[in-house]
Amino acid sequence: MTRQHSHTWLPTLLRLALAALWLLAAAIALEVHARLWERTLEARATTRFALEQDAAERRDQALLDEAMAWLPQDPKRAMPSREAFLTRDEAGRRDLAADRSELFLLADATAVLQAIYCPPVPPQLAALAERVHVGEPLWLLFDDASALSDARGAFRVATDGASMGGRDYPFYLREGQEYFAEATFMPLNEGIEGSDVILSLSPSTYKRPAFSFQPNVYRGEGFPRYEFYTNSHGFRDDEVALPKPQGGCRILCIGGSTTVLGLRNELTYPNLVERMLREHFHTDRIEVVNCGVSGLGTDGQREQVHSYLALEPDLMLFYVFFNDITNNYHEFLTVWAANAGLLPRIKRFLSTSSFLYWNLDIALLPPEEELIRFFDQGTLANLRAMAAEAEQAGTDMAVCSFAGPDLRNDRHVRAFFEYQLLRTHGRHWGMTARAYQHVLRLFNRRIEVISEQEGWLYVPVAEHMQGAIGVFSDLCHVYQDARRHKATIVADYLKNYVAERLGKAVPSP
Repeated sequence: MTRQHSHTWLPTLLRLALAALWLLAAAIALEVHARLWERTLEARATTRFALEQDAAERRDQALLDEAMAWLPQDPKRAMPSREAFLTRDEAGRRDLAADRSELFLLADATAVLQAIYCPPVPPQLAALAERVHVGEPLWLLFDDASALSDARGAFRVATDGASMGGRDYPFYLREGQEYFAEATFMPLNEGIEGSDVILSLSPSTYKRPAFSFQPNVYRGEGFPRYEFYTNSHGFRDDEVALPKPQGGCRILCIGGSTTVLGLRNELTYPNLVERMLREHFHTDRIEVVNCGVSGLGTDGQREQVHSYLALEPDLMLFYVFFNDITNNYHEFLTVWAANAGLLPRIKRFLSTSSFLYWNLDIALLPPEEELIRFFDQGTLANLRAMAAEAEQAGTDMAVCSFAGPDLRNDRHVRAFFEYQLLRTHGRHWGMTARAYQHVLRLFNRRIEVISEQEGWLYVPVAEHMQGAIGVFSDLCHVYQDARRHKATIVADYLKNYVAERLGKAVPSP
């Protein structure tokens, strides 16, 4: 009877074993497919993106051509171009270094210095020039390991014939003083015998990276297409009069790169808002000041809120989210995993599977109540603290929902933005682009609720700014056409507030 019973179960055991093998084979196949999908992201993303980017850039060029009718025709500051170095003699190169307040170092293909042209000011560049001499390796200039590594890579690119610019490196001067300089590596395809690369060092646009700009900085390479300058307060805008003139309305736009960016100062979204409001109300008594700084999150904004309030604004308007996520989300995940028991460990283990990481990405996020707590203890706590300071100063608060690309219903669109995120942040960020979109929607719903509770003006940018490739160049930045649309949304929602401050009725369009 025992033998008969075992024979009865044997086919069942075999079927179960076969089913388990099939499940294992299917799991392996799905995992292999997911990893191949991840590895081919770049090819699939860039093929679609190249077409959309070309169309977006054509629209931007058309907008720039249109804007040239009202943009200033002369640069804010007259300055010879950096490329003039190639056509000048020795005396002319020294004059160029002085005129541009820029340190020029010429090196051969092995990075041995051939010539040094040092400006009289600023003194920090003179101190850097004293570190190296002709015949020595260029690398003696650098004392920061990560800066040295990046500089070596940029130098190799320049020896291959391409320029590499806009690189901010830290240098440590006497008594440990940290000084940031902007480096540009340019190839010498012709002109100066024995030299292959020019390294130019100029004072960084940053006073403190991802926090504040230097006051009175100017960058005009590429004018009239590009121009960047800051005022005496270190903001990318024209000078702000203090005390504030009577009878006007002054609005500060505070945020990160999504606030500060634009080919010209006049083409940033705050400056476009100002132009739209002035045209609508037929007055120049409206000021909209660009207080954005690339990389700046609400932690840094809270730290310097008094510098905003010192400008005597009527309203501070915040467009924030991405930098807070970038700066703080990974730490939040770590703390949550340490304190929330078994669930985070299970989710972290499951996320090591590429198939589960890409297909169950939203399910692998922390619970919504934990994400809301993350918003409340971070971004919203900072906004509330700044609102309290603003209230004491008689300044009102406004917040915008944060726009992002729509990744639904198009696998090619998703592939592009997943590739962008993977390339810039890697998996250590803790979420896919699709999961980011989910978190962003949750944040926007939360910020709308809190705005109503706190009495802040809420500006629904995200709700009116739809699109993906061709609108957004990555998860948060937009092309100029979309930047103008964003400015239109903000201006429309500010009209009633501005009318009240000016003591006017809102004019008909």
